[in-house]
Amino acid sequence: MVLDYRIPDELKKSYKEKLGKEKEKLNPESQKFIEDVLKGNVKTGRYEHETFAILEMKKKIKNIENVTFEEIYPEEIYPALDLMIGKKFREIFLEICQKIVKMPYTRWYYRKMILSSNYADHLINMWDILSNLVTLHILDMDIMKILKGEYDRKKYPGIYSFALHYLWCEIDRGNKEVIEFLKDLMLSENNTFLLDYTTFRAIFASDNRELVELAGKLLLVAKLQEGLRQAICETMDSGTVENFNYMFKIVYDNDLLRFSSVKRALATWTGIGETYADRISKKEIEIIKKIVENPEYADELLKSDDNVELLLGLWQKGREDISAAINAIEEILAGGKRHSILLASYYIQLIQNIRLAGKTAKKVIHQYPEDLEIFACYLDSFMRTGTSYEIYNRIDSGQFKLTDFFADEKEAKEFFGILEKFLKEMKKARKDFSPCIFPWYAVSLYKVAIADKMAIIALFLKGEYVEKIFEYSKIFSYYVKEDVFNLVSQKLENENYEKYVIDGLKDAGVTDKAFEAVQKYNLVPKYHKEIEGMLKLKTSNVRKNLISLLYMQEEAAFYETVENLITTKDVNKRLAAFDLLLKAKNEKKYDLKTLKKYVKLVKEPTSSEIVLIDEVNREEKKVANEKLGYDINYEPSFENTEFLEKKPDMSQVFTKSTDELLEIIKKLNDLYTEHENYEYKTAYGTTTLLSNSFSPIYPLNGQYDYRNQKLRDYPLEEVWREFYKTEIKDFETLYQLYFFSKSKFLENGYLNYTKEMLGFNPNELIEKIEAEQKETNGLKYFDVNRKYSYSIGKISQVINILVNEYEDQDRDYSYKFGKMIFSYVYNNLNESELLTKEVRSYIRNRDDKDVYLSIFENNTIFRSAKNGIKNYSNDKEFAEQFILKYKIYKKLYNYAEKEDGKLRGELISIDEFALAVTKGIIEKDEFYIEILNRENTKSKVKALCDIIYGNKNSDKKENNPKVMEFLKKEGQKVIDYILETEFKRGETPVEYSNTIHQIPVVKGIDNLIKILMALGNEKLERGGYYSDYYSEDSKKSNLSHLLKKSQPDKDDTSKLFAKKIKGSKISQQRLIEVAMYAPRWTPLIQEYLGWEGLESACYYFHAHISDVSKNMESLFAKYTPISVEDLAIGAFDIDWFKAAHKELGAKRFEMLYEAAKYVSDGAKHSRARMFADAAQGKLKLKETEVKIRDKRNKDLVASYSLIPLKKDRDKDLLQRYKFLQKFLKESKQFGAQRRASEAKAFEISLENLSRNAGYSDVIRLVWSMETALINEMKQYFEPKVIEETAVFIKIDEFGKTKIVFEKNGKVLKTMPAKLKKNKYIEEIKEVNKNLTEQYRRSKKMLEEAMEDGTEFYNYEIKNLMENPVISPLIDTLVFKSGNNLGYYSNGSLVTVNGEIIELEENQMLKIAHALDLYNSGKWSEYQQDLFTKEIKQPFKQVFREIYVKTADEKGKDNSLRYAGHQIQPHKTVAVLKNRRWVADYEEGLQKIYYKNNIIAKIYAMADWFSPSDIEAPTLEWVCFYDRKTLKPVMIDDVPDLIFTEVMRDVDLAVSVAHVGGVDPEASHSTVEMRKAIVEFNLKLFKLSNVTFTERHAIIKGKRAEYTVHLGSGIVHQKAGAEINVLPVHSQHRGRIFLPFVDEDPKTAEIMSKIILFAEDTKIKDPFILDQIK
Repeated sequence: MVLDYRIPDELKKSYKEKLGKEKEKLNPESQKFIEDVLKGNVKTGRYEHETFAILEMKKKIKNIENVTFEEIYPEEIYPALDLMIGKKFREIFLEICQKIVKMPYTRWYYRKMILSSNYADHLINMWDILSNLVTLHILDMDIMKILKGEYDRKKYPGIYSFALHYLWCEIDRGNKEVIEFLKDLMLSENNTFLLDYTTFRAIFASDNRELVELAGKLLLVAKLQEGLRQAICETMDSGTVENFNYMFKIVYDNDLLRFSSVKRALATWTGIGETYADRISKKEIEIIKKIVENPEYADELLKSDDNVELLLGLWQKGREDISAAINAIEEILAGGKRHSILLASYYIQLIQNIRLAGKTAKKVIHQYPEDLEIFACYLDSFMRTGTSYEIYNRIDSGQFKLTDFFADEKEAKEFFGILEKFLKEMKKARKDFSPCIFPWYAVSLYKVAIADKMAIIALFLKGEYVEKIFEYSKIFSYYVKEDVFNLVSQKLENENYEKYVIDGLKDAGVTDKAFEAVQKYNLVPKYHKEIEGMLKLKTSNVRKNLISLLYMQEEAAFYETVENLITTKDVNKRLAAFDLLLKAKNEKKYDLKTLKKYVKLVKEPTSSEIVLIDEVNREEKKVANEKLGYDINYEPSFENTEFLEKKPDMSQVFTKSTDELLEIIKKLNDLYTEHENYEYKTAYGTTTLLSNSFSPIYPLNGQYDYRNQKLRDYPLEEVWREFYKTEIKDFETLYQLYFFSKSKFLENGYLNYTKEMLGFNPNELIEKIEAEQKETNGLKYFDVNRKYSYSIGKISQVINILVNEYEDQDRDYSYKFGKMIFSYVYNNLNESELLTKEVRSYIRNRDDKDVYLSIFENNTIFRSAKNGIKNYSNDKEFAEQFILKYKIYKKLYNYAEKEDGKLRGELISIDEFALAVTKGIIEKDEFYIEILNRENTKSKVKALCDIIYGNKNSDKKENNPKVMEFLKKEGQKVIDYILETEFKRGETPVEYSNTIHQIPVVKGIDNLIKILMALGNEKLERGGYYSDYYSEDSKKSNLSHLLKKSQPDKDDTSKLFAKKIKGSKISQQRLIEVAMYAPRWTPLIQEYLGWEGLESACYYFHAHISDVSKNMESLFAKYTPISVEDLAIGAFDIDWFKAAHKELGAKRFEMLYEAAKYVSDGAKHSRARMFADAAQGKLKLKETEVKIRDKRNKDLVASYSLIPLKKDRDKDLLQRYKFLQKFLKESKQFGAQRRASEAKAFEISLENLSRNAGYSDVIRLVWSMETALINEMKQYFEPKVIEETAVFIKIDEFGKTKIVFEKNGKVLKTMPAKLKKNKYIEEIKEVNKNLTEQYRRSKKMLEEAMEDGTEFYNYEIKNLMENPVISPLIDTLVFKSGNNLGYYSNGSLVTVNGEIIELEENQMLKIAHALDLYNSGKWSEYQQDLFTKEIKQPFKQVFREIYVKTADEKGKDNSLRYAGHQIQPHKTVAVLKNRRWVADYEEGLQKIYYKNNIIAKIYAMADWFSPSDIEAPTLEWVCFYDRKTLKPVMIDDVPDLIFTEVMRDVDLAVSVAHVGGVDPEASHSTVEMRKAIVEFNLKLFKLSNVTFTERHAIIKGKRAEYTVHLGSGIVHQKAGAEINVLPVHSQHRGRIFLPFVDEDPKTAEIMSKIILFAEDTKIKDPFILDQIK
């Protein structure tokens, strides 16, 4: 048994020790069971482990037909269970297991309600129950403690789910406390913490009808809580059939199928599948109802010709028992109905029983050997092994037997023939059967699936059957290929086996295994021609193996191969020949003169061959030490080393006794207890007590470094600081406290050596603490956790932070401590004691070495010593610590090398080696040796490059000019040498090839030409962002990387470039590719080629790819005013494109177009190409529209607007505008994520269209198009008489339209029936529909213009006023021009007092925001004016809520104003999507202000795309970021207009999407605005009996006094109960006036209630009257 990760290691250890010790007292059966348990997981495959005890159980019951519980857990092992989980949990375990057969045995996501009386089917479930009870037993968890959450939920997350069966048992035992708690949980509105899947599963598993009925009532009242409904429905089939039937009746009787969660659940219950939930109809639910009422109805369904009915019949049989379902399937198969046989295949895939499914599948395949569709349906269930890899090893070890699948060899051979027949029948790799089984379902048959099963049969049969499968080897999956190779390579039976192995060399998947086999059996002499032929392939690891094999030949054969390859026309083969020659030369294998003869055979070498020819002809290749001039055998000779022999006295650094440290721990715990009720606000905005959490509080600048926590970041800073001064007193004591209280030292963490070094047990302090806790229940705030760097124990946290705070104040002690530890290691421990071999990973290359970790990586004290010893204060101390570390390092390194392993972890940094050289302690030879001749060269080159190229400075102690000068000078020499060897390599990697991707910069023309020469005609590698981290060391990959990182040196010119490139055979097209691939070369290449416009055109492509680089912003700025951020989302600068295209010319531009694939990896360049095609008119308008409708490609949408406008410009522009609006409208059918991305594509396309048409911004394009739309429709505003009825569109005072029918001067209420099919009526309906859309769009844009502070020219507003739809919207709005406010009228502003302010034609004005009104001091005047004149605004303007920055928010980069509010994620997204917020899987919920370059974000631990959260997430904070730098923006720097709108949006979400409906504590701004509206309305109604408090309306009625909450609308009778009022619908609100068109439903509801109760004598409703006491 593997104990759960949540259990602290010390508890695990003591538990295992107890089992090991106490088992000896038990009976033999119990002893054996405990021994099996203690073995934990055992390896059963390369990547696979299984629990040993389960394997033993499976063996025991393997041949038993119907297993009982006693046969798995006999009474003889009950003593073992008592020892493992205690008697209490053992009794619970037995009770649950006795009932488990009433529960489905299927598991996880694809669980179905299938029962089984055979306990073998429940084996894994029972083991999981036992494992969970072990966890609860070790952690001493009681059910009520778990339910109430009275444990550290951060330390033990998910424990509640472990208690599922425990809870179930306590319910069935009638535990009143548990039952009452669960009842309260379901009945209370606020207590939602534990109401999750576990709770419902336990209830539905139980026999407690009262709780089940409560769950049913909860399902009914779920209302808008779709997640709650989902939780109930998704768990109701996990319990008993009786409980399911009861719950289903509720679903049926209340027509809950109308909810999507119920429909999905029903599809899942029945096996139809959640994916096809939309196929569920009334028919299915009616059938289930009949089954529930009469289970025998299933027998009738099993005879049906309808597969859905048949499936539901099998579903019922499975609910009885799996055996009943299998018997039913047997009858179906016997009946011979083809559709039923197909359906049975669907059901057996649901039963999660490989044995039964396989048995059925085998029978059907044998019975129908000619039917490919039946075969396709059953193949997946046939011969299921439960794994896809290492099949042969399992066969060879006896884990799999042929009789597991077949009766005997004869039957296996028969099935091999059936599979082969079907395989030959397949003409393509895949055949689809669609529809199949159901109209909406499809089955696909793959050749690979058939071939793999044939191969497995062959692995059993061996002999001729192995040879039979050779011809199908290309079809096999990777793992099966590997299995066949494992068998074949054991013994090459004949020539066919040999050819199979040789053929495997060219398969990248198994080339390494083939290489080993060819080498093992020396097949190269016989098959060298075939191997040579394979070298036309380009796959790097294949070529590497082929070349290595050919290199191993005898001399004569080697030269024959070289000649064969070097004289061929195939350049890839010739390059392989050069590789062989270079390898032979470098290793001095053959005579150099002879090798040189062969290069002369190449008559017309390519540029890359020229490089290799030069390298072969070079007299002698110098190795690194010769080239760089250092002695590879150099050994440092240190002076003044007497200190090395000095025996360390540990008492000098470990000065405190355990008892002294324990006393400090006790005092610290007492201090913590003294302040445990201290309340503080955490960094996450939640208020908590110190007893609950010791959490950080961010400093004012919002920055927080978790690796360097300081006292200022935590509550009660001065308390802990004072404790340090008065009780701990010095860092020496604190450090010892830290070491011995942080965590226990483990055996594999060098515990014994630590004991020996210290002279006492390092775990003594923690053991004494644990004893104290056990005896006195004291030290409650000490809780050590060995798993994590920072303990979650509160006392440990305080100590850790104190160490961070004070470690720099006693550097002498840190150095002394570090040196003492190193001295001890040097004098007392040998290499084998200092190193631990790292456990090998499953996936290893054949060349991988073992890895060794030292004591300095695995032990807290020794790791701290490594850091502490760096705190030297003078040259003497540096020298001593360097020498000491160096001596140990060499011991460790030499040992690892001797064991053919490598050392991991850095004991001495490159910086320290450099400093030691500059101080004369070592020669620079040692510096070179460390980097180039020891292990981990790759990481050392990276560290060197980081320093040379400025990615980081060297360590602060070594960071002095002399060291930096040395590192840059000598380091560059190292890099230059590595580059030189790479440029001259062949196909095979050279010594430092694996370091190339660590080099971030390659400078100079010489290096560029060397790279291009070495590349030859090889295509460049288009690696992505992670290519530097996960790269191969092939020649193509490395040279492509170097090219990408190359750049001109400061003195490089085009003249020098021309001189250097002369005679190099580097083509013009290759230079164009370089300009694209490595854009720093673009200006120089432009100048060299004389191509004016090349630079501009290259940067055009870079700027318009989908992952445009921020680093190129300054380059783009020369050509476009569009920001990088806007370019990244698809903005297009048409002027830039036209200028670049014209300057460069069409032919040259096409060359760049071809090379554009090199600007990025993948297909990210396609957008730039598409934009270019569009702008050149290569995309056809109508074809593009068709593609957009079909594919809805977002780049195509952006490109659509770039196609040149037609001659009839205005008509074309309007047509495109209408098309884009239609595209946006159609996106409503999709989910939130797609809607958001399509809306963004629409916005970008409009912007591109505005640029294409020459508008200054998109809003002006929109207004122009909207006016044009109106002009198109003007004829419909005039009456047209059709059959004596005048028809026309009328626009009302608010801009809304309707179709009017008049006859004889009278308006008809409805359209005459005879006009329904009239074409003009259809036309006018469509026009009216478009006008309605225009009204909606215009209103939205006006509001957004107000929110954004968009300014307009006076003449633009004048033009808008000509639009009869937009004009009424503008009429009621207040505008601002300069400091003047007023309504817009005839080009002037009219103030609230009637004063007319004349405006110039070009004068700027904007729609005033409530913030402008507030700042003007005239806000209330305009509010009063709206009420007096009963003016309705199209949206909230004058009565808009505003939000000002509070004192708490100023000086911070986040607002905690709404922290702690629980919200429903799905509803929040729905509310905010129309407010321009976007929910993104990576970025969360955000709103982008492009004009101001600000991003607003709402933080909550929520999945914004799932409605299934039961425990609703809590809002944490709102913050703002700079859109360009992504750095936080201080709230002080956020424009007030943006701040108020963002906060208004959050307030809206909190109000509408708050858990439980409307938040009873709606924000102050919302309440204030509602209060103002109510006060104005009260005057209209002449009501004087209503007064206000901050959040309530107080009503003095005739019958009683009432209060109405202005946030929630809840009504109370004063000194009485809540009064429930049915909602008053808008059409019944009478004279209620709201000063905006779109009524706020909550404000209207509150208004209605206040008026109703203010005139309570008029109330007639008996329901309300009955509640007034």
